[in-house]
Amino acid sequence: MAHQGTPGFMARAVVVGHPLAREQDFRLCDLPKLSDEAHKVYKSVCPERLERFPQPLVHQNDILCVLDAYAEVDEETFPCVHELRHDAESAFWLLVWWAVHIRSPVNNFSRIPLSVWTDLTSANPQDKKDKRWRFLQELTIPEGLVWLDPAYEQLEPLLQQMAKQKHKDVYWVDRVPSCPRYMVDSEFHHEALQRLILNFLMEYGDKTFMNLKKHSLHRKTEQLQPQNADLSGSDPTRFPVSFDNSRGSVIEPDG
Repeated sequence: MAHQGTPGFMARAVVVGHPLAREQDFRLCDLPKLSDEAHKVYKSVCPERLERFPQPLVHQNDILCVLDAYAEVDEETFPCVHELRHDAESAFWLLVWWAVHIRSPVNNFSRIPLSVWTDLTSANPQDKKDKRWRFLQELTIPEGLVWLDPAYEQLEPLLQQMAKQKHKDVYWVDRVPSCPRYMVDSEFHHEALQRLILNFLMEYGDKTFMNLKKHSLHRKTEQLQPQNADLSGSDPTRFPVSFDNSRGSVIEPDG
């Protein structure tokens, strides 16, 4: 499978070349429950979505999935095919990248924790290595991670819920009869993330931080920040390189 694009924005299954490993017993996250206000909007504007993906009774319910037997997950046994759900995960990583870099206009000392930076830049499709699961795992634990500029910490509930939605691989759903059948729909993750974002906008749309003008410079990592970075204009936390295996080259992004 040829890889094109920025590794840090690729779905993890695409990076490693096969579906994400799972235990014999594991849990998947069901649809978010729309808030009352968001549900009214959905019912008015796109009722067909509610028919295709019914409103759940519980918000992001954990569904226990039990498979008959353990299976070794590798590229030869389970080759990865790029699917629509992988694009939903790419959108999540793009949002994470934006969120980890934004900086308050009054905070000159906000830094990206080195451990977070290391995890987020660990994706390497050439070696089929990806440790971003550690970031997701930490993010889904309440108060388990401090990584945003304090001025934007109210973004964290949205990102936590999105991480929970993407933590496990729904590739295995069609092997688990107890899962809702709409979870095999190619747009399941797009629908889930869309509902989380709508709920968030309904609750936080008028909050001060939503209209806060961000700093003209991005945050730097704790280790890579030189003393005069704001004056030099250098940015050691630039986007990671992009891989294009079809041409056997490494491409630096524009800008």
